Amino acid sequence: MISTVQNVDELLKLLRERQIESVTFAGSDLHGIARGKHIPVSRLLENPQVRVNMSSFMVMMDCAGMPHDPPSDSQAWWPSWEEGFTDLNMIPDFSTARIVPWQDQTALVICDFEHAEKSWKLDFMPRALLKRLEDKALELGFTTSTSVELEWLLYHETEDSAFQKGYRDMDTLAPTAQCYSVTRSGRDAPIVQPIRRQLQEFGMPIEVWSAEFGLGMQEFNFSPEPAVAAGDTGFLLKHAVRELASQNDLFAIFMAKTSKEGFGSGMHINQSLWKDGEPAFYDADKEDLRSTTLKQAVAGQLATLKDFTLLYCPTPNSYRRFAAHYSTGHLIGWGHDNKSIAVRTVVDTPNSTRIEQRTAGGDANPYLAIAAGLAGMLHGIESKLEPPAPIFGDGYANELLESVPTTMGEAIEAFENSELANKLLGEDFVRFFTHTRKMELQLFEEATEGLDPDEISDWEMMRYADTV
Repeated sequence: MISTVQNVDELLKLLRERQIESVTFAGSDLHGIARGKHIPVSRLLENPQVRVNMSSFMVMMDCAGMPHDPPSDSQAWWPSWEEGFTDLNMIPDFSTARIVPWQDQTALVICDFEHAEKSWKLDFMPRALLKRLEDKALELGFTTSTSVELEWLLYHETEDSAFQKGYRDMDTLAPTAQCYSVTRSGRDAPIVQPIRRQLQEFGMPIEVWSAEFGLGMQEFNFSPEPAVAAGDTGFLLKHAVRELASQNDLFAIFMAKTSKEGFGSGMHINQSLWKDGEPAFYDADKEDLRSTTLKQAVAGQLATLKDFTLLYCPTPNSYRRFAAHYSTGHLIGWGHDNKSIAVRTVVDTPNSTRIEQRTAGGDANPYLAIAAGLAGMLHGIESKLEPPAPIFGDGYANELLESVPTTMGEAIEAFENSELANKLLGEDFVRFFTHTRKMELQLFEEATEGLDPDEISDWEMMRYADTV
């Protein structure tokens, strides 16, 4: 990232000095896929207020790039052919500008969106939603600190060979799964380390990396950042890893589950709040060192978890992760450093005291997964909620614990009918996201009718392996 930039003029100076030729304007769609356009740097140098347009068609696209028709019974605004799919403006956030080290003389900037005709406010888009919640935290006197941990699979396949195989029976990076094995990660190092170095040069604050449970599975953990910046990091990681893998004749997958055996790919979200420059989740006077604010935030995450599962688990494939003793975070409870339940609280030091949300799959949109956790925390604090007793021991063996929705249909129903979702996330976001999920579920059910429901379908592999 160009961390020295304080204003647009400094950015333009650096672009000239580094002889950058093109700038990518990129933003997240509802699925977390990077959508955007490229412009010659001369356009930006001539007019720093340049606006890049994109059809509102993008809002209605599914993860395969095809548009859905709006609901026939809705009177609300929807992008459609009826209105001619009017344009959206891409509004660059120049604080996110960075050089792309693996592309020739290219920079990238993350964008937000506005309706070109100003006829509709696009605050339901993922980054805008997270911005609204970060602003809400500031109104309550808090600053946010968030870090993501993402798991992903790496294969000795090209984009073409993976596609030709239907993303089945691919040559995994490693023949065995050895979680935390430094021998395994050392063997992987000639491939993984160059990717890591370029990601860090790209401005990705990687703090820890390791081999994980799956064949060829990697996990990258990132340093704490404000919520929106952490969303940017998770969003860009998927985009960047796929491009870097392709340049090295490799193929990366972030989908939740590629095989019914073994571990799937998850996304753990570590969140804390700070007040007046001090960690709000730590209290030295408490026996367990966990502050009242932390416990209220935990209670809010638990109270919203069923309603918000759809944001953590956005595809039918997401729900295949949910199995006992696979560390999937589908049981509704919290504990002290307990990985068998959805919400884990950690007190290493006062500054690192945090909540770790463990429900999300690797296929989740990072902006939306972070937003779900933050909205839950703020709800708990505002409402002064009290959490249930913490869970000690094996949560999977605790018959009193409820599960989050275990199918996408159940999750859609809980989300769409949720008063809390509409209140905390906004009615526009709920209607847009619900519609995309209903369409996704319909396509899944049509494609898998009559198939073994326990087997991961060819349709899932073809749809999600190279998208989410």
